Amino acid sequence: MSHWQTGKLSLACSMAVLKRALLNIMPEWEQHIQEDANSGLSAENHYGYGTKTGYKIVIKLRTGDIGFKQGPDNTWTADYDSMSIPGPMRRSGGMDGAVLQEVSAMRARAIAQLNGLQVVGDRMSGDDRIIEILAPVGQEAIRV
Repeated sequence: MSHWQTGKLSLACSMAVLKRALLNIMPEWEQHIQEDANSGLSAENHYGYGTKTGYKIVIKLRTGDIGFKQGPDNTWTADYDSMSIPGPMRRSGGMDGAVLQEVSAMRARAIAQLNGLQVVGDRMSGDDRIIEILAPVGQEAIRV
């Protein structure tokens, strides 16, 4: 019996965007993350259920590695043991929900910056991520 699980992320993005999103979610992963644009990394399940290869991003954790493969359409799949998924990802709809939410927040902040707007809030409300941006019309906070 394998403890490996595979999940498809419902977004297409570059390796740099995925890595930044992962580190925004879990900054402590900075010292555990590896990347290889040639898909040469391997991930190990620490419960004796084997090693898988062909990853562009791997997070080496004590509870089990998390490996990310990129498909030809730039979407990502992740192989992991459920024990490897930290609380913030579990509370945000699993790995896919947490990464999608973080990439959306990164996009909203980038759009605000490109338009000379100020981000005045970035918070969670239940399972929802709310980014508040000051808009020039009356300088009221709007939700993106």
